[in-house]
Amino acid sequence: MRRIAFMKSVTAFFVVSLSLTFFIGTVQASSWTKVSIPNDVFVASLDMVNSTDGWAVGNDGCLLHWNGTSWTEVASPTYANLVFVDMLSSNEGYAVVRQRTSPSVLSVIRWDGISWKNMSTPRGYFNALDMVSSTDGWAVGNGGAIMHWDGTCWSRQETISYPVEITTGFVVEYNLTNPIESVDMISSTDGWAVGYRGTIVHWDGTCWSLVECPQIFASRTIWSVDMVSSTDGWAVGDGGRIIRWDGTSWNNVTSPTASHLFSLAMIDSDDGWAVGSDGAVIHWDGNEWSNATGPTGAWLFSVKMVSSTEGWVLGADGMYHLNLEKETSQIPIEYLLTIAAIITSVVVWLIIEKRTFKSTEQQ
Repeated sequence: MRRIAFMKSVTAFFVVSLSLTFFIGTVQASSWTKVSIPNDVFVASLDMVNSTDGWAVGNDGCLLHWNGTSWTEVASPTYANLVFVDMLSSNEGYAVVRQRTSPSVLSVIRWDGISWKNMSTPRGYFNALDMVSSTDGWAVGNGGAIMHWDGTCWSRQETISYPVEITTGFVVEYNLTNPIESVDMISSTDGWAVGYRGTIVHWDGTCWSLVECPQIFASRTIWSVDMVSSTDGWAVGDGGRIIRWDGTSWNNVTSPTASHLFSLAMIDSDDGWAVGSDGAVIHWDGNEWSNATGPTGAWLFSVKMVSSTEGWVLGADGMYHLNLEKETSQIPIEYLLTIAAIITSVVVWLIIEKRTFKSTEQQ
């Protein structure tokens, strides 16, 4: 019986030790660093090719390049404000220009790996763009404007198909007038755009169609959409509202915040981030969204993740770099002391038990 008791004690000790070791090794610590921006210019948008190559755009034609260490200013072909940037690769990228004197005139500039150059574009007030390839891209904006790039020119998408008109039951053409704030293309035949008053439209390779939106966004703006795949996607907006696409419909998801959410970055189905007003930062872990520690109480309007452990956030008071690492040093000292005391007690008890066992055996 003593032998059995002793073996159970040894087993218990190792279980406790391994459990504590696992617990200590999986603590995740977040580190936010405010990053210096040349001339303290206001930065409106950024996009990262990888951890050592990225671009940011802002007021007065500001173009900034990240080399893995710092942001440096690059010659710009315009003095107008730049509001959005999307990079296809290190050698190709696009940015939306908003003319201060004529904001309804769309202008896009293109990076060719050497310099940024103006592109010929039609009229339109645009908020975002997403490029599928060098010959396929979309820009969206106010008045329901949707523009397509085919590799040669930008052309306006005049109408949007509404699948079934409520009163007649027939497929109709609908002139969308609500502002569109965000677009995300999965492929050349599958993409989504969202905007004012719960506007959701889907591209199927032939036309853009209005899609039913959950009632929580009936009179609210959806600010950002990010698709993981054709059967999994997310959108966020006013009042912390969150909806998810399951391949068939958009559905409400519980949100941990009432702050407006302006930007969303999904790494995969089990990992994503969103930021918003009053410094709101929330994280998706595959099961639920939860509040995360942010860098500031100021409004945050853009988030871009390079990987599951690195990202960037833009806010009203500047730019922040996020590093996520697994560390042991983040466990409070009182917890470490308690753990040490437990281990010490177990060791002492095992020694006494072992001696008792030996004494009994000798008898």
